[in-house]
Amino acid sequence: MRRTRKQFGFTLLELTLVMVIIAIAVAVAAPKLRGWSRGQQLREAADDFVSMTRYARAQAAVDGVMYRLTVDSHAGTYALTKQDGDKFVAAAGDFGDVQRVPGGCGMELVQQQPGAGDSATIDFYPSGRTQVATVRFVDSMGDVTVVTCPAAAEQFAVAVGGVSQ
Repeated sequence: MRRTRKQFGFTLLELTLVMVIIAIAVAVAAPKLRGWSRGQQLREAADDFVSMTRYARAQAAVDGVMYRLTVDSHAGTYALTKQDGDKFVAAAGDFGDVQRVPGGCGMELVQQQPGAGDSATIDFYPSGRTQVATVRFVDSMGDVTVVTCPAAAEQFAVAVGGVSQ
């Protein structure tokens, strides 16, 4: 009886061909993945901003004083302060630190309620109400994420397709 053995060896040419196909697939997918991570960075910046607004709204009600979020579009920063008599001082903890959007991203306060003045601030009142505003986050590729508070009794949220989440 003769035994036959099946061999599953691959030639060098076959292995090289598979490696070339994988390299082409990675080269095609890499630019799309880079755009995804940039978009994810922008979304995280917007989510961090929303977290700050929710904290400010809650603390204003708890402390019984007005909190103010100041947006500096040129520097790409925002900071939370709370009312102390007739002036505003940095909020306690990490929320009082100046927050910066990631590199390659910018932000701007694009809409405020009428009568808000020229300053780029958003006020949170002890009654739980919030100043109506819209903030745009933009990255270097022109992708935009919008954070909005459509009414004084509502919270800020990231808007997707014109609908808040």
